[in-house]
Amino acid sequence: MKDLTEVARDVQDLLTDSADRIALESGFVKRKRKITGSTFAQSLVFSFLADSDASGSRIKTTAAAVGLYIARQSLEERYTPECAEFLKGLLRTATAKLVGSPVAIPLFERFTAIHVLDSSIVALPDDLAEVYRGGKSGTTKEAKASLKMTVGLDLKTGALLGPELADGRAADLSSPLALANPQRGALQLADLNYFSLEKFDSWGKAGAFWLSRLKIHTKVHDREGRRIDLLKTLRAAQGRDLDIDVQLGTRNRLPCRLIARKVPAEVAAKRRQRLRDDARRRNEPVSELALELAAWTILVTNVPRELLNVDEAVVLAQLRWQIELVFKLWKSHGGIDEWSTSRPYKTLCAVYAKLLAMVVQHWTIVVGCWNVVDRSPIKAAGVVESMALSLAFAIHNLKLLCRVLKHVTELMRVACRMEHHKASPNANDMALRFGPKP
Repeated sequence: MKDLTEVARDVQDLLTDSADRIALESGFVKRKRKITGSTFAQSLVFSFLADSDASGSRIKTTAAAVGLYIARQSLEERYTPECAEFLKGLLRTATAKLVGSPVAIPLFERFTAIHVLDSSIVALPDDLAEVYRGGKSGTTKEAKASLKMTVGLDLKTGALLGPELADGRAADLSSPLALANPQRGALQLADLNYFSLEKFDSWGKAGAFWLSRLKIHTKVHDREGRRIDLLKTLRAAQGRDLDIDVQLGTRNRLPCRLIARKVPAEVAAKRRQRLRDDARRRNEPVSELALELAAWTILVTNVPRELLNVDEAVVLAQLRWQIELVFKLWKSHGGIDEWSTSRPYKTLCAVYAKLLAMVVQHWTIVVGCWNVVDRSPIKAAGVVESMALSLAFAIHNLKLLCRVLKHVTELMRVACRMEHHKASPNANDMALRFGPKP
């Protein structure tokens, strides 16, 4: 895991040496001139880190802070396909760096990593359809151009995987992050979009664990191969927890555990309403089976009982929402899905630059407070925003940059704690109820 000085070096290298090198490789900078890859990247990244809706005047001011004195019109002229390629390459370099800081939760220590994976779509101007092809999606309103971001998060350390970028219409299971086998001893918390018996089998053979909700129409058999009527089995449980050995699939059956817990009536009602809303939006009928199964949390996993009991499995499954918090932060604080210009490549450059800003923000939050159990990432993001210009001033001086980052982390530890409510404990509070490996 990296300490504050190593993270400062990563930020500095990304926005100085790496930026200048990639600017030349991409053709964004062809000869020595006033604008360099590093000063241009710093101007955009620190502007969007402070204000996701940064105006041209704001970017010009930040440019001056990093030593680039240039007219606003000259900056506007730089939003070209070469500029987009440069920023995309810089983002790719950023995602290759892993920044983590372990949080002391005994339940987490049973696994070498706890990964959650998800994707989100950003609609783009139609003129960018040849760059990122869109398609039918409830979030893009069938935009002709859209970008899909796939992001992984290690809940143990906060280390970010991605964002990987693809066409908006690309299948979730086709992303490199979804195709890769996790490290031995790691736990994958899979979303239904990534439900794949073939992948689960591959992960298990690689020595990794997986925990997922059950896809409704998956065939379930007992250990002897007899078909199980899941709904009938759940009704027979009369509200008690289930934890049974099953086989999933039709031909190549995958042995695993099936865990089920009945949810409160109000939770089931909300789930059913979401199902009806989704069906209405897609103009499709609601599955009666789905409506009945909404009364249960149904999980499947290859983690053995001696390593994870039912209570612990249910709590870990609930922690998937933390990847959704990443997207919420990137959209509400980072504005990655907001654009108002009619110029397509200016929009694309802004999306890449905002994603770069969010990666830098995430690194800062990780080194600042990920190892604090009751951290509030939303409050921490606010601290990073308020210190963005200070980071810009310090970017060329490693010692000064370390001092600024240290000040940021001190602020986070004081001001970025989550409120505790006994009636509705947060996910980490629930995870802390469990001790180390039994």
